[in-house]
Amino acid sequence: MKKGLKLPVSIVFSNIIGWLFRTKSCGILQRRSRFGIANFANTLCIMKKVVFLLMVMQAAVAALAQQGWLTPEALRMKREQIRFTDNQLRLFNGRGAAHVKRYSLTGIHRLQFPPIELANYSFFLNFYEHDADVLIQDNVPDLWEEWIRFGSGTDPLGANFRSGFATIPVTQDEYWEPNRYVRQGTFHKEYSRKTVSFGIKTETVASAKADEVILRMVLTNREPQPLKLSLIPNQQVLAKDNAAASSRLSPFVLAAGDYQVSLSSSIPDVDSRGWYVEVPAKGSREVYIAIKMGRKDAATAATDGAVADRFDGAIKDTRQRLSFASSRLPELRSDNRRLEDFYRRCIATMLECRWERENFIINPFWSVGSWVFTITWDNSFASDAISIMDPASMKRTILVAMKEGKLKSTYISWQGGGDGIFYIQEPFALKTMIDAYLRQTGDVAFLDEQVAGKSVMEWMKSWGDLLHVKYRSPFTGLMDMGRKNEELIEMRTDGYSGVVPVVNGLAVDLYRWLDGWCTLRNDGDASKFRGYANDLNDRMHAKLWNRSTRWFDNIYPDGRREPLYSNHLFDLLGTNAITDEERMGIISHLNDQEFLGPYSVYSISRQDKVRWDLIDSDWGGGGSFTGVPLRLARNLYGMGQGPLAWTILSRFSRYADYFPYLGQNLRANEPLQDESSMPIQISSGAGVEAVMFGLFGIKPNIDGTMFVNPHYSLELGRSSLQGYLFRGHSYSFEMDEFGFTVSRDGQSFGPFSYGEEAFVGKDGAVSIVKKGLASPYVRSYRSYFVNRRSVELLADAGTQIRYTLDRSEPSLRSTLYQKPFSIDKSTVVKAIAIKGNEQSLISEVAFEKLHFRDAANSGNVINRYDYPSITPLFTLSESHLPLYGIYTLMDGKHGGDTYRDGQWIGKDKDDVAFLLEWDSPVEVRKVSTRFLQYQPEWIFTPLAFTVEVSLNGKSFKKVGEQSFSIKERFDKKEIVSVVVSFPKEKVRYVRVTAKNMGVCPSWHGGACGNAWVFMDELIVE
Repeated sequence: MKKGLKLPVSIVFSNIIGWLFRTKSCGILQRRSRFGIANFANTLCIMKKVVFLLMVMQAAVAALAQQGWLTPEALRMKREQIRFTDNQLRLFNGRGAAHVKRYSLTGIHRLQFPPIELANYSFFLNFYEHDADVLIQDNVPDLWEEWIRFGSGTDPLGANFRSGFATIPVTQDEYWEPNRYVRQGTFHKEYSRKTVSFGIKTETVASAKADEVILRMVLTNREPQPLKLSLIPNQQVLAKDNAAASSRLSPFVLAAGDYQVSLSSSIPDVDSRGWYVEVPAKGSREVYIAIKMGRKDAATAATDGAVADRFDGAIKDTRQRLSFASSRLPELRSDNRRLEDFYRRCIATMLECRWERENFIINPFWSVGSWVFTITWDNSFASDAISIMDPASMKRTILVAMKEGKLKSTYISWQGGGDGIFYIQEPFALKTMIDAYLRQTGDVAFLDEQVAGKSVMEWMKSWGDLLHVKYRSPFTGLMDMGRKNEELIEMRTDGYSGVVPVVNGLAVDLYRWLDGWCTLRNDGDASKFRGYANDLNDRMHAKLWNRSTRWFDNIYPDGRREPLYSNHLFDLLGTNAITDEERMGIISHLNDQEFLGPYSVYSISRQDKVRWDLIDSDWGGGGSFTGVPLRLARNLYGMGQGPLAWTILSRFSRYADYFPYLGQNLRANEPLQDESSMPIQISSGAGVEAVMFGLFGIKPNIDGTMFVNPHYSLELGRSSLQGYLFRGHSYSFEMDEFGFTVSRDGQSFGPFSYGEEAFVGKDGAVSIVKKGLASPYVRSYRSYFVNRRSVELLADAGTQIRYTLDRSEPSLRSTLYQKPFSIDKSTVVKAIAIKGNEQSLISEVAFEKLHFRDAANSGNVINRYDYPSITPLFTLSESHLPLYGIYTLMDGKHGGDTYRDGQWIGKDKDDVAFLLEWDSPVEVRKVSTRFLQYQPEWIFTPLAFTVEVSLNGKSFKKVGEQSFSIKERFDKKEIVSVVVSFPKEKVRYVRVTAKNMGVCPSWHGGACGNAWVFMDELIVE
């Protein structure tokens, strides 16, 4: 072991305990004397070792405490689990970033150490074994790309044994940690001269102290003869046309423009090819290689004895960065492990945006993500989390936006200066950031701090005046964007322009904020901003609210008024600019057929057939800008809408199963981040805030007091938030199904009941404030139906629900909700939650019954039949279960020619069978579905598809069956439709079974392996 190299505490413990109980001299654990009494010497030996063990454990616990709860090991993720491409998965240590190539043991590419940015840089090592005279190439990704694109070169799967193909090492295992990527591989080949057999393990890190990337490599020789290798470096920078954009000055130095990339190693011996190293027989050799960036013609050396120390320093620096965050932010502990992991990854994503370089305009510099700009709008989503972690940096970030943006630019480069891109969100985002800073610090004097000739408050007043002068329409009196769509949000379909309601609502909120601060400061401008707010507020409600759609309308330049269903409008839920009626109307659209996806929130409602854009996840439809659904969850919690907020937060947390950090605009219907957008987004900090200020209901105030009102879900089990630092005190919060507690500096208060709000005074005294009840949440997969619809109502624990179905207002005398109920006609469900003498606001959802013909043709309906309940009669495979679960069988969308598109339900070996159950008898006459066949991937049609029906669910009648003949060696993708028709039957149950052949047939390449059956849309008529 290298001097100074630290092992994980768990490994230290296991080795010490093994040593304690295996040592033969301590025979007390192995034998007794003839008289059954332990030998005294052995007992003394054990006692000494126990004392030593306790000392080591004490030191280890101290080391763990110093390390914190946010560690590389806690964030580790296997490469096969990660859905990022090589261009999206990076290593970063605050100073610069590098990417690694999967399936290569040494491949490194895409260097970013501003001002040096080499997006088309690549590096890998070849190994020349001298005795066997063989070149081993570690460029599998390049070979594979060439083979796939052009059909020439080396097929990596044919390497090492086909004549003329390259000789390559084989990868075995890869995993990512923050700023550390570990790869394990092997090479084993018999030659006439000798057998070459060795293992390779590499670790790659980016330095936090210098502009370099360091590769640690351990070579393990399995043979009884020395392994004699030349390590041959290969590096290049390509232009856009794949032509060389660099020149090779030596095997170790590459020139690219005004910069150069030089290589140095801990290996002292150099030959004509590169570095020369001998690995002893049956032994190992550890080597280090540094990739250094610098100015052209800087001094270089192929050998460097200090590389190993710098590698260890980079590992230490990464742990310190993580420890810094974990010492400032509270720790989430929960029986819901996925939520725990998600919370940690939100923090890790924020750290991926924290640059610490001496040549940046401010240090630290919070970038928007992998683009090295600071953007106020994006920062605002994480402003509370940043203000807790590093309030001084939040303060500087606000000031630099004012100084460099100058009311004109939103993007601020790391070098300073705006680039002319402007978002109308700028003043609203600045308000959010200032509020967060003031809440966490109480530093009200910040409003008077001078920057670029004005105080912070004067800058904000200037924003208020600019909005009024530049954007207020003389015709409507409303904020009018005209056709400046790009100043609002970028969409590839038109329509988000003119008078946009969210801009008007946020402007009202800003004006009221300015009025409030001006009043407190005896500023005469208070009345001006109050007038702006009141006038704009009245016009917005009168001219934009649409009661029939329960949404705000846009007014377009040609005078048209119509709604555009964008998730941007949900920002108004965090303001006081809308009424309770409007608030409840807006959230009524948060359902599975409009905005809610299986992972996130769609940015455009799925019901908008004109504008919805699958690929443009950011704002066009297919997903959301990352901060939006997380802020939405926080705001819903703040409204008391706990069940709905948890639905959104828990779905979003599923991304933590697939991504080590969170990207800019993840798809709402699958774990996918497109490559044209950033794989890292600072707005992920909104996930931290959704947990702290939403789920746990922490509400800190500028005056140093605090409210606490958690929202419990059974899926949380027992959960706690430990170590929230606020105004010189440490707070912890714990909740389970029975209630919650609040602790201040170790002193616990409670337990309290849900629905009660704890108030913590400046002196630490805790009292209880009663809160209004949250409205019930109507959960249904869709609001359109044909035969019958089951309706489920949810509310917070300890409350009862009363509802009406006749459009009347619910009261204490209305029907008591006890279990899901069915409706068979168009119905408006209105419900309230009741606890004691309290009752909530009314929830309202309209369900519309359609005829079969209308259902088939309507753009508002997703299928042509009513929902039965669906029960799978086989064990579902999580990896091949569509994103909407089994109800994907009834979403009206057919699968494509790949089982990975989220529309196919598959099972290997077993039959694919489902039981459909209706609430009351229905008449059926036809069942149809489709099957996917692609034999190269072991996917076959079933042997038969059988339909059975029943009235009682016990005795079933077979009404039809279709058999299939399996085509031998059919290598094309095929979608096979099946329709089973039969005389009309009155039934409550339909059982369908697709008979799986079990194993692949003898003529198939996967003979005896499990065969798969994949089914998509199931239609019952």
